[in-house]
Amino acid sequence: MDNDIMVSILCTAYNHQNFIEDAMKGFIMQKTDFKYEALVHDDASTDKTAEIIIEYSKKYPEIIKPIIQKENQYSKGDRIYSTFLYPLAKGKYIAICEGDDLWTDEYKLQKQIDFLREHPECSMCYHAASIHNVMADKEEGLIRPYRKTCIIPDKTLFFGGGDDVPTASICFVKELALDVPQFALDSPVGDHPLVLLLSYRGRVGYIDEVMSVRNLWVPNSWNTDFNLKGNIEKRTMHLRAMIELLSKYNIYTNHKFEDQIRKRVLAGEIEIRKLQGQDPFTGDKVRALLKTFNRLMRLKLWISCKLPAISNLYSKIKKRVCDLSIKRI
Repeated sequence: MDNDIMVSILCTAYNHQNFIEDAMKGFIMQKTDFKYEALVHDDASTDKTAEIIIEYSKKYPEIIKPIIQKENQYSKGDRIYSTFLYPLAKGKYIAICEGDDLWTDEYKLQKQIDFLREHPECSMCYHAASIHNVMADKEEGLIRPYRKTCIIPDKTLFFGGGDDVPTASICFVKELALDVPQFALDSPVGDHPLVLLLSYRGRVGYIDEVMSVRNLWVPNSWNTDFNLKGNIEKRTMHLRAMIELLSKYNIYTNHKFEDQIRKRVLAGEIEIRKLQGQDPFTGDKVRALLKTFNRLMRLKLWISCKLPAISNLYSKIKKRVCDLSIKRI
């Protein structure tokens, strides 16, 4: 029965014929004590992605539920998750895996649902992931923000994005991701506002196990286009949109993450200045923001920009100290 489904896996795909099969294999191999489904959405791919999805849906009809578009919905401005996936998801929980990523642990879903059941104060949990460079076909490290399974300290801002929270590692309570404010819908990306909202609506858990792969430099992916094409105007517009998102989120959360948001906004403004070939610490917006920080923080910000190697070392040391202060669970 559909009403027995505990987890709905949401998967979006577009021209992922070289990756989508591995993604679906990760869904099918899951070993759980509950029922789950995988809603796999193809946004009118021009390659064989849709054919592969349909083929798997015929082999595994109880798991793979295809949604095949005839016209590209993203280009029309439609929100894939809120328009096509959330309304069809029957599970109490949602797990996400985009079509060019994959899961590597057959007990991933079971571990995450057990965690969320044991910690009802958590709106979501995520885990470590390995990074695979598909252009060079080699592993490039891990996304492992903590060194122990834990509940992240309250008032920790999760900006989202694959570098902070691997998208294929996210599992959350569906009802807490509904009632999405307009500023989140207006965002040019989906994972950032999702994680921001969930981190406000509950605590966030982290499982210190590598259970997925984040594929980087997938041809025609957003990440590849954004980072490799060097379009300064496009990058600047994106940074402006992220600053706008954070500013509205700050109001929405009654300034719960005020200090962290100001740092993020300042970092964004500095990055814009650098992209435009200007001194990052000049300009009215940067100067105005700098005045809101004390002298020590201004010095740290200057070092992070001018002496990144020293700043990175400091960040690593600070992170290890933070790890020691967090309670393992």
